[in-house]
Amino acid sequence: MKRHGEIPEGEGYLLWCWRFINKRAASGVDRQDAGSYKKSLWANVVALVTAVKAGRYHTKLVLRRYRPKHNGKLRPLGIPAIADKLLQIGVSKRLEAIYEQDFLDRSYGYLSATDLESVP
Repeated sequence: MKRHGEIPEGEGYLLWCWRFINKRAASGVDRQDAGSYKKSLWANVVALVTAVKAGRYHTKLVLRRYRPKHNGKLRPLGIPAIADKLLQIGVSKRLEAIYEQDFLDRSYGYLSATDLESVP
């Protein structure tokens, strides 16, 4: 996936993205974890792609949980639903394929002023 013209679309792409899902992550507000989502993976992915293409997909609420910090305070965690995680990975992989080729070998996610001077 070097160039954005070569990025696959649809169900096959999201099935490829499935490998990047943390299978041990907590379930979101829909209470569906990766194991239960995988039982009907093809049907879930087809329904997800259909909803996105039809413009009727809406992200689910993020489940909020609080974890104690060492100082006694609580740290909020947001746990998205598995379908949202899959789409997030899909979008991030697409953007990475588009923009990664624009970064210089010596840059770390940003361009310094000296880098900008040397860019043609």
